Amino acid sequence: IHLVLYMGLGALAAGDAFGAHKRRRPLKRMLLIVTGVGLLDELVQGWLPQRMFQWSDVFVNGIGGMIGIALCWTARRLTHRLRGGMG
Repeated sequence: IHLVLYMGLGALAAGDAFGAHKRRRPLKRMLLIVTGVGLLDELVQGWLPQRMFQWSDVFVNGIGGMIGIALCWTARRLTHRLRGGMG
């Protein structure tokens, strides 16, 4: 479930970064933000009863974010090319 949720978060981050009225943000920065949110999520879980912190979940959160960012970036490039743009 972590992978799918953080794919969505990564896609949202990339969509925001590539928006028409926004300044372009580097992909590394987006991935760092998404992974940071995943780390914060796990830290909060470490304080809750019946939950525990797991580094593997932080890793999967980051991978999910990376996939979401990559999918959004690829879709944006394909859309741009289909509309006749360069790059």
